[in-house]
Amino acid sequence: MKRQLISSVLALSLALGGAAALPEGVFTSDSSSFTAASAANYNGFTYTTSSSGEVAITGYTGSDTTITIPSEIDSKPVTKIDMNAFYKSSVTNVTLPDTLTFIGADAFSGSKITSIIIPVGVTEISIDAFAMCYDLTSIIIPKSVTKIGLWVFSYSSNVTIRCYEDSVAKDYALDNNLRYAIIEHEHSHTSKVTKEADCTNKGVMSY
Repeated sequence: MKRQLISSVLALSLALGGAAALPEGVFTSDSSSFTAASAANYNGFTYTTSSSGEVAITGYTGSDTTITIPSEIDSKPVTKIDMNAFYKSSVTNVTLPDTLTFIGADAFSGSKITSIIIPVGVTEISIDAFAMCYDLTSIIIPKSVTKIGLWVFSYSSNVTIRCYEDSVAKDYALDNNLRYAIIEHEHSHTSKVTKEADCTNKGVMSY
């Protein structure tokens, strides 16, 4: 009902030549200006390269269920997970690169992922990105995420959003009656880490 109402408001607004007003930080579609210039395959990852030299992952054709998305391909940074890239994918565990800034609409919708960490640097998660992820139980969202689309966790009833105080992710959880847990420290990753931080304990470093 809520989705139909919002859709009606959008349609009416467009018919009148205006733009529908939505809550701050909430977006209805993929708002990236990414323009694809070429398409290719790298270790099972299909991707496009923009005219500005940035890579968008468009899909995965491999058979592994635990995967790590590369931070660069052909010396170009991977900055985007494109619309429908892992739609209904059998992948259960995905490690995202620190170069990532954008997660597109329906990027992981209907997939088998069980948990995921959104890296610091991502600023937007688009509409339905993690919808119908029935096995998803945990997602960590950093403060860098300032735009979260509608219905991102629609029907993903088992998820707990792990986020920070005074963050868009926490507000989103509250506004949408989603479970959330507050993270009390920043994660730290360096070559000298001997025990990595998690959401309850700080890491240990050697010098």
